[in-house]
Amino acid sequence: MKEYRSYVAWLLGTAAATIALAATFSVIVDPFGLLGNATWPSGEQDIAYLINRPLTRIADLRTSDDSSVNLIIGDSRADQFSVHDWNELSGEKWLNLGFGGATLEEMQSMLDYALQRGTPRRVVVVLPFNRFRRSFAVNTVLEAINLARRPAALFTGVSCLDASFEVLANSIAGIHFRSAAPRMTADKFEQLQYAREVEYDYSADGLNYAEDIVRQMQVRARGAGSRLAFLAPPAQDRLLALYAGKFHEPFFNVKDYMRRNTFFLDYENTDATQNLQTRLQFKDLVHLTPESSRKVVAAGWGQIRSEAD
Repeated sequence: MKEYRSYVAWLLGTAAATIALAATFSVIVDPFGLLGNATWPSGEQDIAYLINRPLTRIADLRTSDDSSVNLIIGDSRADQFSVHDWNELSGEKWLNLGFGGATLEEMQSMLDYALQRGTPRRVVVVLPFNRFRRSFAVNTVLEAINLARRPAALFTGVSCLDASFEVLANSIAGIHFRSAAPRMTADKFEQLQYAREVEYDYSADGLNYAEDIVRQMQVRARGAGSRLAFLAPPAQDRLLALYAGKFHEPFFNVKDYMRRNTFFLDYENTDATQNLQTRLQFKDLVHLTPESSRKVVAAGWGQIRSEAD
């Protein structure tokens, strides 16, 4: 019996020491930047961002030294807009909290959390038409917020240890375990995007649900004293044709609702993109090249500034 107890004590002690060592390693590396100690590059190629996109954005917000910084919220089509472009063209400071795959519910949760932590002067929510649907996926922003509030659980977790190893390997040895780039040709990727768009369901119930979330976001931003704008980002003509054809009624109903009830920067239509004086260049069906995204930022800021004046 004594030998059994000694073995159990040794086993527990070893486990505790291993967890403590792993947690210490994760805290030192701080892969998501939650403690503000990390010096790793942020953005699309950041390994930690690829492991947990919303947590990386939550960390960006928590470690910001400016509680009134302007915010960009949305999915990957928000993330494509460079903070440098917003800063330079507006003369104001911006923070991009967009991340790939964000649902409308996750955009709302990100806005709620940002308003709890500060009072951004302006908030731009990048909201394409295909987000006007009810999502039944897990709200990863709420999960990320819970993790950020429980650092002990985060830094002793396997995902944080995994991120720490990958960030360190990438930074020191240039070893890439994963990539943000699609593992297929550009044409195949666009075909996949288009096929997915065709299958989306824009029911009346889903549209009403989405409009209600938009109203809630407006109320909360107004209550916090923040100016809220919604930006519909450009898309290739073939996708706009699908929206105007197969999804004609919901597409134009959404546009009409947004124009009547929100400050709406609509570049998700052919007329608006033609007014930018030059043909936009796309990397795929919905994502712009850096040069074209800068043109949209310039146009969007011009509208925001005119509305403020």
